[in-house]
Amino acid sequence: MDISDHSLEPDDMPKSKPRYSSAFFAGPISLDWLQKACRLGGKSLAMGVALVHEAKLKKCTEVRMNGKLLAGFGVTRHSGNRALKKLEAAGLIEFTISSPGKCKIVRLIGHLPDSRSISKNCVP
Repeated sequence: MDISDHSLEPDDMPKSKPRYSSAFFAGPISLDWLQKACRLGGKSLAMGVALVHEAKLKKCTEVRMNGKLLAGFGVTRHSGNRALKKLEAAGLIEFTISSPGKCKIVRLIGHLPDSRSISKNCVP
């Protein structure tokens, strides 16, 4: 048997799959911060996790609310507003509204066990 009869042409070779088929969460989150958000109820945890994810991706402590990202976590505009108020009352975030109809700017407080990996303020 001649091995040259069984060689694979480039088109016959198996295609490699991408290593990951979906996005991953950009963590870590301080366990204390996460536990406080869990105890608030409603969509507070989902809102908090979405905000931390956005902050980690942008390497910032201040982020603009991202409706598309929040929708992926099941947070609507109304439930998001309630969650922001709960997170702020618990001391986990601070938020400001630049003007009516504009996105809220959220500053996360104490969400990282190590804050060396992010710069302080950088809202685009």
